[in-house]
Amino acid sequence: MNIEKLKTGLGYAGKPKAWQDCFDVVVREVGKEFDILELNLCQQIVLHNNALTVIGAALIDLSKGDEDTAEEWLSNALENADSYEWSLFTDSQEYYDHIKLEWPKTVAEHQENLKVLNERYDVLNARLEAEGE
Repeated sequence: MNIEKLKTGLGYAGKPKAWQDCFDVVVREVGKEFDILELNLCQQIVLHNNALTVIGAALIDLSKGDEDTAEEWLSNALENADSYEWSLFTDSQEYYDHIKLEWPKTVAEHQENLKVLNERYDVLNARLEAEGE
């Protein structure tokens, strides 16, 4: 967003100093929030890319018959993501079905997905804690 164009359109120069100061604070705060959201999106893209890269590396090792290195790739990726819920499952399809998200068509559907996923993780984390005692 071009702040100077916005200021011109709002008649910034003709507004009282208190209004200008308030406007400047709001623009700064909104900018900080935008930066945080943009950084979060960037981090999510990197996380997705790295997850796919690890899966690819593991498949390369599996194709060469090196199951130990493939397992190490995958285990390290999950450990780096602080994800241990998979260890509660013995069936991969059951795990996939429990954790996967439906493809959202709207932001509201995405938010609902996250709500459901958080509820699932709460249950799994409680199981992890109970098994760790």
